[in-house]
Amino acid sequence: APREAIPKLEKITSKAQVVEHLQKAWIHAKQQVEGADLTPLLGPRQMFGQTTTFPQLVLVMSGDLHEHLGQLIIYARSVGQVPPWSRKAGS
Repeated sequence: APREAIPKLEKITSKAQVVEHLQKAWIHAKQQVEGADLTPLLGPRQMFGQTTTFPQLVLVMSGDLHEHLGQLIIYARSVGQVPPWSRKAGS
């Protein structure tokens, strides 16, 4: 969403609305990735003062995303939510 839409997003309170916006975000992200011109990605890149490749950048970014996932899991558990993979079958 554009920056101007953020105040509206902060007012979303229902699970259905959150899921709807997450689905829209996923569709948008997928379209952007599928439509991206990969030519500029083939050359070397500078990151943290080092020369690196695009695949190496992707690996660093995916590691960062896992840190955020871990933070979300900890938050969910702190408010009494149990992740689906931790639930007993049938519950």
